[in-house]
Amino acid sequence: MKTSNIIIISILLITLLFSTSSFAQPDYSQEVNSSDILKQIENGEDVYISDSVIKGKLNLSNANLSEDEESGLKIVRSKITIVNSRFEKAADFSNAQFENKIEFNNCNLYKVDFSKSHFKQDVNFKQSELIYCNFSKVIFHKKTDFRGTDIFESHFDNSIFNGLTLFDGSTLTGTIFYYVTFTNQSFFDGATFKTFGDFRKSTFSNFTSFYNVHFEDINVEFTDSNFNGLTTFRDAKFSSDAYFTNTTFLNNVDFSKAVFTDSAYFDSATFKKKADFERVEFNEVNFLNTRFEDVSLTKADFSKMYVEWDNIKDSLTFDGQLYLKLRENFIKLEKYTDSDDVYYNYRKNIRDDKYSIMWFLDRAVLLICGYGVKPLNSIGTGFIVVLGFAGYYYFKEHEISSLRLSEKWQNRNISTNIAKKNDVLYLLGKLKVFCKDYCDAFWFSIGRFIGTDYESSYSKNRYQKAVMLEKIIGSLIFTLFVVTLANVMIRI
Repeated sequence: MKTSNIIIISILLITLLFSTSSFAQPDYSQEVNSSDILKQIENGEDVYISDSVIKGKLNLSNANLSEDEESGLKIVRSKITIVNSRFEKAADFSNAQFENKIEFNNCNLYKVDFSKSHFKQDVNFKQSELIYCNFSKVIFHKKTDFRGTDIFESHFDNSIFNGLTLFDGSTLTGTIFYYVTFTNQSFFDGATFKTFGDFRKSTFSNFTSFYNVHFEDINVEFTDSNFNGLTTFRDAKFSSDAYFTNTTFLNNVDFSKAVFTDSAYFDSATFKKKADFERVEFNEVNFLNTRFEDVSLTKADFSKMYVEWDNIKDSLTFDGQLYLKLRENFIKLEKYTDSDDVYYNYRKNIRDDKYSIMWFLDRAVLLICGYGVKPLNSIGTGFIVVLGFAGYYYFKEHEISSLRLSEKWQNRNISTNIAKKNDVLYLLGKLKVFCKDYCDAFWFSIGRFIGTDYESSYSKNRYQKAVMLEKIIGSLIFTLFVVTLANVMIRI
């Protein structure tokens, strides 16, 4: 009993297996000769083929068709619809001008040549398999639909897509898009690129979407390309090197949440409007000589970022975590000046409680030592303090300003050149006395600032409070100078 049950179950499983296999294979129930299709095209008749194998090589170059006077292309007026079918041999549709809609839906095309052809109406290759097909120098005038298509080692180089272009959900293996122009909107959402992705020197004139695209273990090239419309690479995954070298983005571009597993090259690229790299995961990224107008790297992650701080500081959206990560990055790359500048800008941006005690202390640290990264600030601040106290000592020593003219000078009526000459000499004499007295006050102030007893006509006993205050300020500035200098020099 048990044995019979096992036999019945085995038979059922085998039957199910064979039935599943039969469903997996396309059901080509008919055969159509390519010569019959060619006759229909020559007669201008619409072609409709479904669930068939097309026998023999279909070659339009052998067809008796009129030619366009300007382009010399053979004019095909037939509407061609081929569904769920395959070509047994290679086919040649090159150098043709298709005046009507062309549809190869869920078909298998092997070594089919469409090069230099013009498609005047909509083209549909949805859910087909294109193997070693050639679309070089093709012009698609209207909507082009390659959604869900498997494209293997096929070429679209030097082609022009003038209508809406759809490659959503397609799998493109070793596909070439070199020097292609997309005039209208183009969508590659959810597509997968394998082996190689080549978009070098291509132009995307309208909205372009590579949303959730996966470049799977391949190098992808967008070098020298131009994106003129809104562009998105949001959630895209680059599993190998990605090249955007010398690429130009004239409108907003969104790379948010993209993942670059290997190196990303944006060197010498130009972003004319907002570039959004928020939450992007980089490994190593190159932004050398890149020009930004407005860039956001908020919550972006990277192991190394090659970039000049001067190139991004004015266009970078502030994010505290990013700034600290950039500082560590510059230290790792031994670019200490950039590291200091990043930290300096970080400290300037984080304090928003204006006019509080902490705000004033923060401003003081900024002025005196540049948040511990600019020792020259201490020298400049010290010099200003010395000048200020020297002025105080000088004017306290003289009850009135030595530059003030006497009452006689103010009231006299200068009417002759001799009087003018005497007045000038008088002024120069007063200026000489002022310089001598102020220099004496200046050196006295320096002595108090650095804590030495400089002998002067000024008495420190007369200005005890001022002298004590200057000593305290001098000690503070000198200490911050030494600490800042050590902080900068210890890395060299």
